[in-house]
This record gives sequence, C-alpha cells and structure tokens, in this order.
Amino acid sequence: MESLDNVTYLRIPSLDGLTGIQARHASSIIALDIGEIKIVTNNKEKIFATSGGFADIRPEGTQLLLETFESGKIIDKKRAHQAVEKATKHISSSNDDLKRATLA
Repeated sequence: MESLDNVTYLRIPSLDGLTGIQARHASSIIALDIGEIKIVTNNKEKIFATSGGFADIRPEGTQLLLETFESGKIIDKKRAHQAVEKATKHISSSNDDLKRATLA
C-alpha cells in the first residue's frame, strides 16, 4: 500500500469520466473504471494505472480501494501489449459465440 502525503490534486477515472479532487472535497464514494490516476504532490505529477475500484472521498482526505495500482514507470509494455492482443481475440471469439447463439 502506498501512502501519499500532501496531495494537492487527484484525478481518478470514474465510471462517468475523469473526476478531479482537491483538498476539502465534499464527501462521496465513487466507483472507478479502468484508467489513469494522476496524483499531484509538491507540484510533481505521478501517474498510475488501475483496473478499477472505489474512491472514498472525505473533506479530510481520500482513500482508494483499487483492484490494481501500477506505476506508469514500471508497466511492462510487452506484457501490456500481449494483454491487449489476448483481449481483442477474446472479444472477437465472443462475437462469434453471439452470432452462433443468434442463429440457433
């Protein structure tokens, strides 16, 4: 678990699009989508990838409960490309299954 102090801005991928959060934000719980999390501390941006989760936002701070949280600096690009190819093939085969089911 990574703890980040003095965060001045947080951008999260909500199901409704990108959501920006600053200090003393109104309380809410937001479902997160696959995407990029941007964290700004001391005028420095840190970028992370997530596959979804939840944000518990309160005026005193925000907690993220994430399925995955991976620094953009350490993402294995080869593995990521392989995952995209695998997902694309899976989607194609799912469409074939749907066509077969429709014809049946």
